[in-house]
Amino acid sequence: MTTKWVMVGRRWVLGVALILGVASAQGAETGVQTEPLALPIATVRAVAAPARTFAATVRARHEVGVAFQVSGRLLTRTVEAGASVTKGAVLARLDTRDLEAALDAAKAQAQQAKAQWRLAQNERKRVAALFAKGFVGEQQLDRAKASEQAAFEAVQAAEAQVRSAQLLVAHAELKAPQDGVVLSWLAEPGQVVAAGQLVVQMALGAERELEVALPESLAHDAPKEGVAESPSGARFAVVWREQDGALDPLSRTVRARYRFTAFPLKETALVLGSVWRLTLPFAQADAQRLWQVPAAALDERGSGARVWRVAPGGQVTPVPVTVVYYGQHDAVVAGPLDEGQRIVAGGAHRLVPGLTVVEAR
Repeated sequence: MTTKWVMVGRRWVLGVALILGVASAQGAETGVQTEPLALPIATVRAVAAPARTFAATVRARHEVGVAFQVSGRLLTRTVEAGASVTKGAVLARLDTRDLEAALDAAKAQAQQAKAQWRLAQNERKRVAALFAKGFVGEQQLDRAKASEQAAFEAVQAAEAQVRSAQLLVAHAELKAPQDGVVLSWLAEPGQVVAAGQLVVQMALGAERELEVALPESLAHDAPKEGVAESPSGARFAVVWREQDGALDPLSRTVRARYRFTAFPLKETALVLGSVWRLTLPFAQADAQRLWQVPAAALDERGSGARVWRVAPGGQVTPVPVTVVYYGQHDAVVAGPLDEGQRIVAGGAHRLVPGLTVVEAR
């Protein structure tokens, strides 16, 4: 009898323990809190919009690739990369032996066509004389006139072929379309190039601007004004001119161009390819104010960053924010916060909505 009672007692004790364990687990899952969490708490402070500095490259306003209009073997290059050239200056030449042979053939065909035309003229005159005497009919006269007209049109076509062949020979010289600078050569002497194949890259005109790779966060709202600083320390105002319509798939950046409001003609460092410092203010989406918070206050669980706002009673509420800048210990964010609000400054991974916290001492 005693043994059964002890066993029953043990079962009863075990059942009570299981019930208490389940209740404890359910309380943890539902966020039931017996005591407030002691966590560090900070105060939100408004800050001015910061600026960001990028490396920008000096580029020409107009950069074009120049190509031959005919195919052939590149014979020689008359200028080297980096040379300044004027409009019409010869940049390179092709081997013209094939083109000159085609021109000679076209001229021979033109001479042959002219000879045929002279014969047709004489034939038309002879038939016309016979027709006047009544020895031939009108049909023969019309046939002679048609032959003369066809011979004349053959001469016109042959002369057009001669002019086309002459143009091809002239196109064997690659000339600068405008005043500019030769940036780089894309073909070497002895190489066979096709018509339209880029041979040389040129910067046209004297206007210069800055090209910069903006991060994805600025792709849709790039700053419209900024300050450019040359390697010598001179500073110039710049304004946004254009940018690519798509992000680079590898770097996740977008190429943007900024032009000088006053062109720095006397700046010796303004040479193509030189690297300048470009300072741009951050674009503030939706005109939100910016706030400085501890970097440890940011909770990036789930989708996007957030901070935990502490109510006067200690209850916490998540507030979504956009991170504008990461510092060593602090961060600048944009979001629906107010000056002087209290937020959890550490241990945010332990929080769920509705929990109560007290400031750790």
